[in-house]
Amino acid sequence: MPIASSVSHEHSVLSASELNKLEAQVLRAEFANRPDAQALRRELESARKKIVSIAPSERVEPVPVIDGFGRMYDIGSRSSSEATIQAESLRSSKRPKFESDAPDDVSLSDLVRQERFTAGRADQKDYDMMLSQQIAGDRAFVNDTDYLDDEAQRFARKRMRDDAMKRQFAIQGTCIYRTGLENVVFSQWAYTC
Repeated sequence: MPIASSVSHEHSVLSASELNKLEAQVLRAEFANRPDAQALRRELESARKKIVSIAPSERVEPVPVIDGFGRMYDIGSRSSSEATIQAESLRSSKRPKFESDAPDDVSLSDLVRQERFTAGRADQKDYDMMLSQQIAGDRAFVNDTDYLDDEAQRFARKRMRDDAMKRQFAIQGTCIYRTGLENVVFSQWAYTC
């Protein structure tokens, strides 16, 4: 069985991804009962101690950028070329594959409608809020992966009201309100209109 060579990182502090990779190497070595597992474990512990021992003035902390409504801006960590092209895998052909941020079942007209009509209820624009409301409204909800897999399509459905339905609902509500006020004999409404 080949022994994986451990890379010594004594000269600098490991980043979070490098630390995760080193920890994955340690776990693989321990599960495979390789002879270098103890050395990798010691290297991981020394890297963790080095991170803890950094002075607070030398530590780099990301500061979130927040807009006027208190929402965090999404600042991508990858460059645009890395974000659009996936790494080539050994099983695939040599052509790069392009990622798509939009789901497959959303049509172009839905995207245009969503872009143009940004006014409306906030919960219809926030997909996490919509999902949480769907789950909260489900009386038979069970926090189980099998149940979530079975009901994923139902949870993913969007209950959108188009603008015509919203306008009709508002007009009907106003008509009901006016007729109710007009039927009251001693109301101030009857004298002002």
